[in-house]
Amino acid sequence: MNHRPHPVPTVHAGQPGYLTVGTGAVHVRDYGPVDATPLVLLHDTPGSGAALAPLAVALAGAYRVVTIDLPGHGGSTGTVDDHDPVGQAADAVDAVRQALDLDAAPVAGVGYGAHVAARLRRPASLVLLAATAGRPARLPDPAPHGVGPLLDTWWRIRRAAVTGGWPTSGGDLPDAADLHEAVVDVLGQPATTGPARVAAEDLDRAAGLPLPSWSAQAIRAALTAHRVPGRHRRAGATALADTLGPVAYRTVLDAPLHIRAAGGDRPGRPVVVLPPAPGSSTSVAHLVEAFGRHRPAFGVDYPGHGRSAPLTCADPRPAASPTLPDARAAAPTLPEYLTRLDALVAGLGLDEVDVFGCHSGALLALLWQRRHPRRVRGLVLDGLPLGADFAHLDLDRYLPTLEPDVDGHHLLRAWAMAEDRTLWSPWYARTAAAHVPRPADPHRQWAWTVDLLRGAASYRHLYRAVLRHAVEAEPPGPVTPTLLLRTPGDPLSHDLARVRALLPHATVADGAGHADPTAAATTADAVTRFLDRVDDPARAVRPPATLLPGPGAGEPTLGSLP
Repeated sequence: MNHRPHPVPTVHAGQPGYLTVGTGAVHVRDYGPVDATPLVLLHDTPGSGAALAPLAVALAGAYRVVTIDLPGHGGSTGTVDDHDPVGQAADAVDAVRQALDLDAAPVAGVGYGAHVAARLRRPASLVLLAATAGRPARLPDPAPHGVGPLLDTWWRIRRAAVTGGWPTSGGDLPDAADLHEAVVDVLGQPATTGPARVAAEDLDRAAGLPLPSWSAQAIRAALTAHRVPGRHRRAGATALADTLGPVAYRTVLDAPLHIRAAGGDRPGRPVVVLPPAPGSSTSVAHLVEAFGRHRPAFGVDYPGHGRSAPLTCADPRPAASPTLPDARAAAPTLPEYLTRLDALVAGLGLDEVDVFGCHSGALLALLWQRRHPRRVRGLVLDGLPLGADFAHLDLDRYLPTLEPDVDGHHLLRAWAMAEDRTLWSPWYARTAAAHVPRPADPHRQWAWTVDLLRGAASYRHLYRAVLRHAVEAEPPGPVTPTLLLRTPGDPLSHDLARVRALLPHATVADGAGHADPTAAATTADAVTRFLDRVDDPARAVRPPATLLPGPGAGEPTLGSLP
């Protein structure tokens, strides 16, 4: 079978990072040489800096372009209130400009971003304003969440891009991969996208120079007219740093990995939380926060998931041309993901960690421990997948291609996966024999879909590798203190006896999952009791009675260990 590579979104051409300001962590991307003439771009709403990526790349040959996700947009945490949202957003932008030594840089904004640029308190050398026609700045809050708001968001942003919100104004259709990145950034923050209305007539045009259009050509012309030099190098330019905060990026093997962290001021060995595929650290955010009350904790976005850049690879799907080479061998392997995980931890200066893995993350955790037993001191597995249980799956149907297309068909495919996995197993069977209905939670279904869409073009690589890996057929590895969680309602809990046979040294305890803060806190408390014993086996702290499992004959449990 022949295959072809999938396109990489333009947004990954920028170096991402975070800066902490009064409203929270502000997500920034930096394009072009750090010592070139700087230029700050501010996006419209609904939107984020992802919508500015094509424009930033077009300008980056002559300038250092910095795009900023305004508070409550894209990757920026925190929100602004209704008292003075534009002024609060302007203060956040000013704080970023000061931190990166960009006070003298020109600032260009479009729509809501133009309003923010006009309210900056720290003077800029030039303020460029591109107004947009008055329209609701906030998309309808998708509650109840469903496929309607999903598609509505796609088509609204698609129209805005074509009619002047992007540098392709003039009727050109944006690249599907770039459009997808902009839409997913909005879907991830659906109810915090700025003030209720931004009207063009309210823009203080005296605060800057109006642009005739929002395009690279118009911005270049304005900068040239005001003698802002291109390709000018300046000494002492401040680059984005790999600072560690609640959300952060770390450069691993020349590519940015996105992580979330908690408990940095706590003592104890850090715990790394590996999420289930196809999700990102967003799906285990409650768990990271809960662990952070006991010890340092980190959640990881695998390459090509969440906000981490994808590995250079090809998408395993049929190509249009039979002359293209077979690229399936180029798809990343489990060892490649493990190499990056270990390099991430080493880059954080951590000689030893405990690892918590859920489903796909449990397999990665076990394989990581076998490759680096001196690094992984304690192991917690919440649902370990055994390859034999998935050998019957048609993975081309189970893991459909979600490569973005301009008409949004991939959104429907993603929603169908999210919906039908609550009705059938496997979800694509759709027959009475496969009917195993599970309670549907609209909010969790929405979050699962958005997380899936963040890795739409590359999620299949890791997922496929996990489902095809028969860890039960491999020889035993080095023995590490291991806890197996038995979580109510988790289908993989049915394999606990087989997993126990694979890891006879393991301890067993009931878990509570991590779907909400309460469940995550209960799970984290029980796991922490176990991990504390890794360093001090003499301790005998019993878990709450609600967590005590019903042990099998001779089966060690967390509550029965000495």
